[in-house]
Amino acid sequence: MNGINEAIKSGMYKLVREAKSERMQLLVRPATKEALSAIAKDAEISINELANRIFETFIYDSQKKED
Repeated sequence: MNGINEAIKSGMYKLVREAKSERMQLLVRPATKEALSAIAKDAEISINELANRIFETFIYDSQKKED
């Protein structure tokens, strides 16, 4: 996922605007959590918002490959 910061800042992640109502629990490595925290802080968003944007970017990219 190259350029995730650019994707976040450009807003390309916005596939569909809907309320966040589903919960997930994830186990991540400490280094992964630290890196995500730093990225979220730099982008001035929450880790939860960052996770949503990463997921949506991944889905968007996957769907583009199918076309």
